[in-house]
Amino acid sequence: MTARLPRPISKIPWKEHRSPTGHEYYSYPTPLARKLWLYVRVMGKTRPLATFQHGHHDEDGFILHFVTRGRLAHRIHDRTHTAGKGEACLFDVASSVTYGKTGGGKLAFQWVWFNGRDVPLLFQELRADENPIFAPLDAARMDSLFRELMELVSRQPPAYEIRASAMLSLMLAELFASRSPRAGATTLPQPRPLSVQVRRSLDYIARFYEYPLTVKQIAAKAGQSLHYFSRLFHREIGMPPITYLNRHRIEQAKGLLEMSNKSIEEIAHTVGFADPDYFARAFRKIAGVSPRQYRSEKQKPAAGRARSRPKTPSTPGRRH
Repeated sequence: MTARLPRPISKIPWKEHRSPTGHEYYSYPTPLARKLWLYVRVMGKTRPLATFQHGHHDEDGFILHFVTRGRLAHRIHDRTHTAGKGEACLFDVASSVTYGKTGGGKLAFQWVWFNGRDVPLLFQELRADENPIFAPLDAARMDSLFRELMELVSRQPPAYEIRASAMLSLMLAELFASRSPRAGATTLPQPRPLSVQVRRSLDYIARFYEYPLTVKQIAAKAGQSLHYFSRLFHREIGMPPITYLNRHRIEQAKGLLEMSNKSIEEIAHTVGFADPDYFARAFRKIAGVSPRQYRSEKQKPAAGRARSRPKTPSTPGRRH
């Protein structure tokens, strides 16, 4: 039998809200929490009625839904994303978002509206803008984290904001664990121990690939001479540094070709190629097709899915 959460100590109306279909706890983070940590704005659990609808537009923060029963459909940027039992949906409330019950049966979900200085970057790294649904998840783990966080926010003991930040970090860790490695990451030929110098150079490339890097610059950042570094890198990675750099840039370009409307020339410059023609040749050599062909092949399925997606009502309701 699942243990019930303790009733909150405070009876202050602005701190707690109860309704027949949900229970919410509000948090008013201090300036320190807003500056240093992830922080909760409001969170709760909802068992909505059959006609449940809610929406957000041009607000501040991010919302994580975790569905414990039924199916919850989200309409984000004219696309529908549905989270089922044991799945989560993460979205930015600065976007125009509506969500509501879909399918038969009852719906129940837990949710937290949160923010933090680094959340926009985490949101991008999770690729939640591309796909806001996270599955499979460790449902028991997520449910436990939500319950712990709700208890903290309801009681607000000393230093609760730091602890709440830790709980939010663990939730995001579960999202990261459920997602496959980033498509834009350059995979190595095979896992192997790497020297400090090579690991340092890989990190430097990942951070500054869009700039006009040279192998000499990369070697200097690794603290090695050009000749020694080139041999060491080739031995450990299986390819010369310039080849790896170009492969990394092409992987980043693939994501831009799939998800943005930038021109080929703009993408070439964005990922560090000064010459669009050289970019096109390098892309074809690595990907097997031209940048234009790659974009066409990747965007056709997405267009087909968009035409086939069912529409969901967009009238906002009142509750989360």
